[in-house]
Amino acid sequence: MSILLALMFLDYSGYGYYMFYLPFIYLLVHKGYKLIDKTFCVLFMWGMLYALSVFIFSDGFGYVTTFIFFINFPFIYLLGKFLVRRSDDVSLINLLYIMALSMSAVAIVSVIKDVLENGFLVIGMGRNIPLIGIDNEEGFISATLITTKLLFLLSFLGFIFIPLGRKKKFLFLIGSFLSVYCAVRVQSRTCIVAILILMLMSLIFNFKGMSIKKIRLLLISLIFLIGIVSYIYTTYGDLLIVFDRFETDEVETGGGRIDRLMIVGSKLLDYPLGGMNMNNKIGHAHNLWLDCGRVAGIIPLLLLFYLTCQYLYSFVRVYKLKSVNPILRLAFTFLSFIMLVGFVSEPILEGIPMFFAFFCLLFGILNEYSKGTFVKSYI
Repeated sequence: MSILLALMFLDYSGYGYYMFYLPFIYLLVHKGYKLIDKTFCVLFMWGMLYALSVFIFSDGFGYVTTFIFFINFPFIYLLGKFLVRRSDDVSLINLLYIMALSMSAVAIVSVIKDVLENGFLVIGMGRNIPLIGIDNEEGFISATLITTKLLFLLSFLGFIFIPLGRKKKFLFLIGSFLSVYCAVRVQSRTCIVAILILMLMSLIFNFKGMSIKKIRLLLISLIFLIGIVSYIYTTYGDLLIVFDRFETDEVETGGGRIDRLMIVGSKLLDYPLGGMNMNNKIGHAHNLWLDCGRVAGIIPLLLLFYLTCQYLYSFVRVYKLKSVNPILRLAFTFLSFIMLVGFVSEPILEGIPMFFAFFCLLFGILNEYSKGTFVKSYI
């Protein structure tokens, strides 16, 4: 199962959707259909309506591919529920990390390869990066898609100040530091802000259990780190050219996202059944819910909003359960935070559907955990 999910979320050059039917077969063989619940039905209905809208208002985003993705999202959700019954806490958190690493792998390798060939400050196609293994003009991955692919792996940076086993912490931080490196390279404001918030969250979650001595050591380390950054900025300012995007006028409007949100939001009632994406003058809203309404109309938008609320409800229930392993609880927290960051800033459904598949899997895991049907273990 780990290999299957890793290959599916790797999604090299879009081939991952060919494997999207495998969870359905796996669940059928293992009688996973017994786990079907109301959330599955709502997710199935939403996926059908969205795929139908894409079929009717086809805009080049292949409706066959879309159908495969969206009709199988509910089965990814069921797979999440199934995994809780078959895995202990250790296996589950390892699996989540493997999926996040696999999802980021193509972006990380592509960015590092481009850095080795062109240097850290030189980006041949603007912020776009040549996709590894593809040499033609279409073989470029945009900075927006790179950012989306990096987000879930980036969430493990939240463990930076959390007491954890050395081997596990080393693996988590290696992956998250690679994602930080790539995010800085493509000048992703979304990732850089998320990095700062994750580190703050890590401090807050760890602060309560810290001794006075450790707090002093931490403060000294932070002051030392600030000093190093200040020195680098004043002495080698060119190395921080990647942060120039924070000094542009677009920062005030979220890179133009607020304007897009306003445009799409104001046009929803003009396209109640979807099809707004056929209007070339109206681009992506860079918001999960509004982009759903833009393509599929108001009813799928409301269903998606309901599913999001259900997810948050399940997360809160799991977070309050004292019997949940504290490390796994933190993993759910960091992943959920990053998921919401992606939802409100990136074109998920039309850009990286695998990101939504990760959400569905995590949704199933949380729903099953909220019932208390899990195996206690220690990390």
